[in-house]
Amino acid sequence: MLTASYPPIEFEHGVRKIKQATNSCVVLSAGDALAHTEILRKAKTSIRALTEYEIKKIVEIIINSFIEKKKQIANERIFNPRGLDLDSVYGNKARILPPEYIAYVDNLIGQIDLGLNMLICGIDVEGGHIYTIKEDKSMPLLGLSQCYDSLGYSAIGSGTLHAMSTFIYSGYLYAFPMTKALFIAYEAKKMAENAPGVGTETDVAIITQNEIQYLDDKEIDKLNEIHERKIIKLEEPEKDKELDYFNKFLPKKEKKK
Repeated sequence: MLTASYPPIEFEHGVRKIKQATNSCVVLSAGDALAHTEILRKAKTSIRALTEYEIKKIVEIIINSFIEKKKQIANERIFNPRGLDLDSVYGNKARILPPEYIAYVDNLIGQIDLGLNMLICGIDVEGGHIYTIKEDKSMPLLGLSQCYDSLGYSAIGSGTLHAMSTFIYSGYLYAFPMTKALFIAYEAKKMAENAPGVGTETDVAIITQNEIQYLDDKEIDKLNEIHERKIIKLEEPEKDKELDYFNKFLPKKEKKK
């Protein structure tokens, strides 16, 4: 489901919502797709300049890109029409401007809501990582990041509660085999579709150390068939044999014998 803040509209779109940051890192977004696309596009320039891809560093770059975008909007909407700019108001001019004016400006900036809501997943030399980035309502010019490595899963958007509940109910652990983790993640997406604003189109990516593989429509249909049979029979896929098909996405050295 694609969401645009203006005009306020939601619709299914053929373009993937999974954006590739590097060969081993992807970014997913919820909320205003237009704002997120521009933030990530600018961040990619700095990401490409990295000599070593660290997921935490990529998260920091995306947050900085968000901050720059918000500063740009604040200047265009608030400061430039008044012959000012954000840096001077909070810098040299802060000493001579009345506190009431600074508070008034803080309130105006707080009303600029880009709906920052991103999920960053990737692998670096330290292993797999999962981060979320969200807008800080109390500090309008900051973005909040949260690491979910110890939990092994996370979700964003209006379907968060449904998706997270699926992982919890499944007793998900980060040590699960890839095929089982893949199926639980797909189930979480299907459950999230019960929430308003979540579309039925599904993209699936499998990230390894140096490669991101996307499941095609036929492979996603196969996942859905297993999911539908589980709902009808109210039982798990028989000894996970049905999921063995997806072992082909593992690097050769990790494939089951």
